Amino acid sequence: MDAAQGRARRPQCAQQRRLSRAARRSEEVVSRACAVAGPQWVPGSRVGRTVVGSRGGNRITMSSALLPKPQMRRLLARRMKFHLFGAFFVSVGCAALYKFGVAEPRKRAYAEFYKNYDPMKDFEVMRAAGVFESAQPK
Repeated sequence: MDAAQGRARRPQCAQQRRLSRAARRSEEVVSRACAVAGPQWVPGSRVGRTVVGSRGGNRITMSSALLPKPQMRRLLARRMKFHLFGAFFVSVGCAALYKFGVAEPRKRAYAEFYKNYDPMKDFEVMRAAGVFESAQPK
């Protein structure tokens, strides 16, 4: 807490933000954690570096290459591409499973049944049983 301003100081690096949010630790612990993560003592240099603190008049900086930039554009397009390809492959897999697991065995069973099927013999059996009104049993 900054006593002069009466409000909490904003952390200066991502690790400080995580630690201060999650554990609500004191500034000393947070700055020590950032110092362990790989700061470099570079006085005055700002190009390509992020300032994470200062000690004894020297700035503690971290290379911006160590902190990956978040993707801010085309997030939906990127996720949509991934999910569309995934949905396509899942649907093709389900279609193949149905074709070879259900449809093909059903076709073979019908073909086997009709290979030896005699409709006239079946008609005579149903006629003798009295199924038809127009064809009297013999």
